[in-house]
Amino acid sequence: MSTLSYDATGAAREALEQHLPALLEDRIATRIFAKDHTLWGPDAEQESAIRLGWVEAATGSQPLVSGILSRLAAHKQIGGKHQRRTAKRTGQQQFARGLSDERTQQMRHHQPNKTNDARHSN
Repeated sequence: MSTLSYDATGAAREALEQHLPALLEDRIATRIFAKDHTLWGPDAEQESAIRLGWVEAATGSQPLVSGILSRLAAHKQIGGKHQRRTAKRTGQQQFARGLSDERTQQMRHHQPNKTNDARHSN
């Protein structure tokens, strides 16, 4: 048998006091973790039967944790170098784009001089 304790105030405490006895009596948490698809009534049984896989998520994913952590550590070792290179490259690209944008603005606002007028006056 498990023990559940809680600390709540205000409306949360009132809701717990009102609903918790019935939830415990009907063994709702136990039935959810047993994947009891009948909890939601006959109209929802078919759908709820295929929607209760999440209750095993913590148990099913536990064996994956060590592999994820080791990959994370490896990524951090090489990722720092990659991030610095990417930041440098991104900064260079932004600088170049800024120059390009500046040149475009100059061309848009350029007042043709006599030399340009002569070339474009056909």
